[in-house]
Amino acid sequence: MHAADDDHPNALAAIELDVRGLHCAGCVARLKSMLEHLPGVASANVSFANGRVRVEPSAASGAERDAIVALIESAGFYV
Repeated sequence: MHAADDDHPNALAAIELDVRGLHCAGCVARLKSMLEHLPGVASANVSFANGRVRVEPSAASGAERDAIVALIESAGFYV
């Protein structure tokens, strides 16, 4: 558990994934926008430098890992 989780014991865990196929800043911006529009996602961070995606679920109903992977792959990237 992270220190921030101590303040919110019922907080949903972030989902982190390795993503292949990010070729430019445009790919990063497009994927970030798509993820943030997915129901149950509070915020998303896409790192071009290390090929990682971190999705913070919303407190009400977090997005499921399978839905996030499906969205990433439908956008033409690989998990």
